[in-house]
Amino acid sequence: TEKKNEVDQEKGIKYLSKAAKSHHPESCLALAEIYEHKAAQDKKYSKETIKYYEKAEKLGSKKASLALGYIYLYGDLVEKNLDKAIDLFGKAGSLRSGLADEIYSWKNRGLDSQEKYFYLAEIFIDSIKLETENSLKKKYTSEAISYYEIAGKSGCIEAYLRLSPIYLYKVGAPKKRMECLEKAAELGSPVAKFHLRTIYTQSADIHFEKG
Repeated sequence: TEKKNEVDQEKGIKYLSKAAKSHHPESCLALAEIYEHKAAQDKKYSKETIKYYEKAEKLGSKKASLALGYIYLYGDLVEKNLDKAIDLFGKAGSLRSGLADEIYSWKNRGLDSQEKYFYLAEIFIDSIKLETENSLKKKYTSEAISYYEIAGKSGCIEAYLRLSPIYLYKVGAPKKRMECLEKAAELGSPVAKFHLRTIYTQSADIHFEKG
């Protein structure tokens, strides 16, 4: 049965490829979705996925714009490009909703570099609460961490304070948690200094009792 399905799929790809050469957007989109499914198992299909999504997008497919936007947002099959993702979400128009709509509106809020990436991280944190699929929850957490880090490096204390519990409870990386608190303390956060004093005091007490 599995071999028969593979043969049927190859036949389908053959017919869709012919239609795609005639600039048929639905066929380009169907091919892109087939190759994206294959790329999830084998990255060698990434180029074909991008090729057909881009062709469908140029032919006016809003579904292709939306799908391609997510691909550039996460950078799983191609180099991550936030600007391209936002541009493609814009082209998706009425199909854009949820996370895509939040990301699209983020760019035009006139925020400075600290606020901008902090707010972007917050979008992903909020999306975790609404998502039921574990793989997407992990993806959103990873995205939030990366943008909190960017905001923190721009001098945003709150970004490091948000990262601290994420590293401790969601990622299980207590050393990274301490690094975030130390960076926030260096930027002058009294909250971070209080937490560090508490943690170091507790640690000293534990070592004293063991000693």
